[in-house]
Amino acid sequence: MSPPDTTTFSSPVAVRGARLQVSEDGTIVQQETLLGWETLPQIPGKWGKGYVRVRLRGEKGKTISVHKLVALAFHGPQPPDKPLVEHLDGSRRNNHRDNVKWSTYSDNMRTAIRLGERKRKYPIIFDGASVYAIRKSRTLADVEQIAKEFNAGEQTVRDLLARNSWRGVRDDQPYLF
Repeated sequence: MSPPDTTTFSSPVAVRGARLQVSEDGTIVQQETLLGWETLPQIPGKWGKGYVRVRLRGEKGKTISVHKLVALAFHGPQPPDKPLVEHLDGSRRNNHRDNVKWSTYSDNMRTAIRLGERKRKYPIIFDGASVYAIRKSRTLADVEQIAKEFNAGEQTVRDLLARNSWRGVRDDQPYLF
């Protein structure tokens, strides 16, 4: 096979000693010294995780995730503060260059919650009026009771009472919406 068309493929990328080129949609080709370029078959994800992987030639049993190769090829080396590759549409099989980016754990979790893939442990249940009423009539001694009443985490309630959250709700004026 001849070298891939450079309009749809990245510049060559070195990974684990192999020379690869990655297409915009996640097709991976590996340069073989005598055979030219070879398209690597994609291995569907197992065990419910769903991430597509490829096995590099010459690496027995070792696979690498396609989304990581796409991010490396089109978005550059992994930044030290972004340990994950995030799928922006939530589809682990959509490895297009526009659908993946280097990400933090918290950004990845926010995306999963926004897309409905994960649920918050405690849903947001307070509004300004309830915050005002709780602060006027409760103390830190009531944390466990408030948490049960509102199905909220105890730390969330402590933050609310200590004014570490909902700072816009003033004590001298009822919250009107």
